Amino acid sequence: MKKTFIAVAFLLALGTLRGDVFSLWPFRGGSELVESTDTVLNPKTLWDEEIIADGKKLKMNVAMAETPLPECLTLLRKQFPKAHFAVNPGTVLMERTAKNGTRERILLVAVKGMAPVLRFAMVLPAGKMNPSQWPEDFPLLPGATPLSVMEFPARNAVYASFSTEESVSSTLASMTGNLTVSGWTPVSGESRNAVKGSGEVFIRNTSNQMLVLGIRRDEKSGKTTCSIYKRKLKE
Repeated sequence: MKKTFIAVAFLLALGTLRGDVFSLWPFRGGSELVESTDTVLNPKTLWDEEIIADGKKLKMNVAMAETPLPECLTLLRKQFPKAHFAVNPGTVLMERTAKNGTRERILLVAVKGMAPVLRFAMVLPAGKMNPSQWPEDFPLLPGATPLSVMEFPARNAVYASFSTEESVSSTLASMTGNLTVSGWTPVSGESRNAVKGSGEVFIRNTSNQMLVLGIRRDEKSGKTTCSIYKRKLKE
C-alpha cells in the first residue's frame, strides 16, 4: 500500500506507539555483524527491544543515522557487495549472511523533519525459522502459507505474515471482509480502492486495538504476501 506503513509509523511515533509499525521486520542488534554495519553508517542507538520471532527470543535495535538514505545505500552496497537489497522510495532493506549462517537484516527509513535515517537491525539465527502458532484472531485465507509470527511483549503487540497465490486486490478484499465481520472498522479507506489499494488500517473500539494490514506482490515468485500487525492502544 505504497507508504501507508511508514506514514502510520511516524504518526504513531509522535503519540504512544513509538514507531511500532517498523517492528514488522525481524531485526536484532548487538552482534559482530551489526557492529560492522554500524561502522559504515555510524548510527546512534535509540533503544533496544526484546521480541519473540517464530518462538525464538531476539532483540531489535533501533538507531538514528545522520547520513542521507541514498548515501547509506551506496556505502552499504560498496562494503557488502554480496548482500541482498530491496529498495523502495524512502526505505532500504538489506540482508547478508555470515560464515556461521547467521543473517543480519537492517531496515533504513528516511525520516523527513526528524533525522536523515532511522535504522532498525536484527540478527537471525542460522537455519530456517518456522512460524509459531498462527494467532487465532488473525484471518488466514484458504490455501495460504504462514511465513512468520512475532510477538512484542513490551507493547502487547503481535505481527504475522502469510503468502498466497491470490492477487493483491483479491487478498485485500477477502482480508478486509473477514476483519470487518470480526468487529474491525477500516479507517484509512485504502481498501475501497480495488485497483491501487494494497493495505488498510483498522480500529476495534470494543477492545481499544489497532491493526495494520499490508499486502504486496512479488513479481519474481508471482506470490502475494500479506502482513498483519495488531496492538492495543494506550488507554
